[in-house]
Amino acid sequence: MEPRRLSSFKWHRPLMFLTVFLAGSMGCDSGGEDSAMETNMVMTGVDPFCDTRPQFYFCEDFDTRTLPGVFDEQILESADMRIDDTESSSAPRSLLVSVSDGGNAVLRHQFGVGGKLRIFGMLHIAELGEGDAEIGAFEVGDYRVGFGVSSDGSLWAYEGGQRIPGAGTIPVGRWASFRWDVNLSNDGTGTASLRFGNDFIVSTDMLTPPVSSELAPAVAIGLFNATGAWAMRFDNLTVEVGELSQ
Repeated sequence: MEPRRLSSFKWHRPLMFLTVFLAGSMGCDSGGEDSAMETNMVMTGVDPFCDTRPQFYFCEDFDTRTLPGVFDEQILESADMRIDDTESSSAPRSLLVSVSDGGNAVLRHQFGVGGKLRIFGMLHIAELGEGDAEIGAFEVGDYRVGFGVSSDGSLWAYEGGQRIPGAGTIPVGRWASFRWDVNLSNDGTGTASLRFGNDFIVSTDMLTPPVSSELAPAVAIGLFNATGAWAMRFDNLTVEVGELSQ
């Protein structure tokens, strides 16, 4: 069966979207508006993931800030996104995201120039949803390369409208680590790999990104371009953008 082709999703920003510019802040700290959510001191039952791991340049554990956290913007269409304390990978809170058919619930952040792109994080789903939903992506202008899940649990990647089949399923009923590695070269070539735990789900060296000496990527994480109802939790998200060694 040939991989399904998806139409490329275009980001629009009507006034209903919430956009927050975070000047000079690229990591988790205790500067959120809601003082009741500050957990930068080590306390019983609290794992301040970002505060205690300074090696992460861009980190959000949803414990110390109100949304959109350290991300630039929160995008909601037929969807809900909230910080919740009933389940977490690192106590006490996680991000609970839900979408209906056609929905988008996205946290997005623009980075500077770089071709070595990494998303690390934890996710949890109690049960599989309906249809397809994208989970994470890197964007350079209209170019998008990301990964998603289908109603049978199968994981896949995509570049633009081209689906790249995966060799595994998403874990259900437990927290699972994921890693999305993308290398975009300025000569128009690229590679990508998706891992859940120690399992390689997708690996490709056939990407064709834009030819540019100044690739400025953005990251998008959540549930988007959904073709059915989905719900998922996220915790301990870190992003790295760096120079790609030739």
